[in-house]
Amino acid sequence: MCVIVYACSHVYVHADCARAIYVHAQFWCMFLWCFALLACAQHAHLFTSRRLRCGTLCGMTSPPDPIQSADEQDGPFTIISNTIENIAVEYHGCAGICAGYVANTDIVHNQLTNTSNGAICLGWGWGANNTMHNNRVNYNHIVRSNTELYDCGSIYTLSSQPNSEVAYNYIENQVLRFGSLYHDARSAHFHTHHNVVVGGPMWLYLQWGPLGPVDNILVENNYHNQTVAGGCATPQHADTCQATGFCPTKYSPCGNVTIQNNTVVDGDTWPAEAVAIEHQAGPLPQHNLL
Repeated sequence: MCVIVYACSHVYVHADCARAIYVHAQFWCMFLWCFALLACAQHAHLFTSRRLRCGTLCGMTSPPDPIQSADEQDGPFTIISNTIENIAVEYHGCAGICAGYVANTDIVHNQLTNTSNGAICLGWGWGANNTMHNNRVNYNHIVRSNTELYDCGSIYTLSSQPNSEVAYNYIENQVLRFGSLYHDARSAHFHTHHNVVVGGPMWLYLQWGPLGPVDNILVENNYHNQTVAGGCATPQHADTCQATGFCPTKYSPCGNVTIQNNTVVDGDTWPAEAVAIEHQAGPLPQHNLL
């Protein structure tokens, strides 16, 4: 089954319905195909759970083998050229786009503005065995994520996802911690490159905590105008963060992380490549249907 969600400007669901779906999703394992949840008018506050959601969300912390085989994994999904703004005013724990256990999923060319928690969250399980793979978060324009809650990011990932990519995104002014680019517990096999991060409390966070550190992460050729990084990305701009390197010893060691060729921009003049990424991010003109 292939699900494509594109060119959505505003889709409305009654607030009571949104509350019921949100509460049910917190306590039961569900297969939730991509759908939009919003309430109220275009320029009003919005009171829903998640704006767009796809894939299974089953279990809260390290469930055993939630998906047994790759052919049973939810996907493929394509979420493209959607405008998502001012969401989750009432239920702050909700992401703009949330993709759980998914494979062959493209979250591309979307505009997300003012999300109370993370803007795009990809993956689930906090390191549980899974068959997620071939997922991409590319060419999105994200403005002011994490307006109410911290410990998430403008783009946030969980668990191992071989052959996955976070690239060519333009991220502005995340409000609360942690990283605008945030690879959380046991995120692995990501290539994170050619993103532009403007402002925010922390440009990059790579998890090293008790739920498990990241592994096999390559972060390169990004542009950002502040120098704060965290977790396995410290000290700031270290070339590598191997098991014997800079990671705190009280937790499990970080593994096979490379951070290279990233550019700190001082002042208002950004390199031409960074400006080109800004112009390419967000909804495609041919999809502006609504």
